[in-house]
Amino acid sequence: MAFLIVSKFIAPTDTKGSRVQVKSWKRTTYFNWDHSLNVELNHIRAIREHIARISEEAGRDYKIVGDVDGAPAYEFMGATPDGSGRSGIIR
Repeated sequence: MAFLIVSKFIAPTDTKGSRVQVKSWKRTTYFNWDHSLNVELNHIRAIREHIARISEEAGRDYKIVGDVDGAPAYEFMGATPDGSGRSGIIR
């Protein structure tokens, strides 16, 4: 079975800095923005960390997948339709 994970940029507020929100069927997690990384890498990092957390909780090894076996995960992560974040399919 495959699942969709979606990440979204969350702008800073008076009390919190910029963040990446990652939503999946399991939970929603927030990660601080790493200013040493570009936009794409911030979303990839957050999604990978989210997947690692839910994998540990479930006792499974979820991975980002694409249409071609063995292709790098980032090649199958795309922008959301409204352009507010990134999405990827995991299994």
